[in-house]
Amino acid sequence: ALEGTHKTLFRQFSNRHLRAIKALIPGRKQKKALATVNTCLSELEDFCSGISLIRELSDRSIAKVLSYGELLSAIILTEVLRTHSINARFVDSRKIISTDDTYLFGKVDFEETNRLIKKSINKQTTQVLPGFIASTKDGKTTTLGFGGSDYTASILASALHARRLEIWSDVDGM
Repeated sequence: ALEGTHKTLFRQFSNRHLRAIKALIPGRKQKKALATVNTCLSELEDFCSGISLIRELSDRSIAKVLSYGELLSAIILTEVLRTHSINARFVDSRKIISTDDTYLFGKVDFEETNRLIKKSINKQTTQVLPGFIASTKDGKTTTLGFGGSDYTASILASALHARRLEIWSDVDGM
């Protein structure tokens, strides 16, 4: 029963992202987004199958699985912006936000993170980054915990000495 459940959830997750591409990107321009998203979905499917086979779910595995929603959303948004002639660039936040190996509530190494952000962010283009996710120094995916997407924006704003940071939310509360 568990194996069937993960396959059903994966199919729903995949369909949601593929529908978003079809709804937001004109037909001729969907090819790149579909290729990138399908590659990510294939990786996720393999990873989930592995978890199902070994029947073990560590914090490290949870962090990796959780990362895909943010990654796919940022990839799709980047392509949507490009279809509207906006010079957009996807930046994988796992490459520029460095944490310890507390996989679900990573503690940010600000010295390394600030260095990576300053080196990687090009202020001449629109940068699209997944929030909430980061990685250890050796590249293992971590998350920043509850509120991690807002935290990601704050980390970037601080490192880039932004004059202003606006966070818009459709979630009730503060």
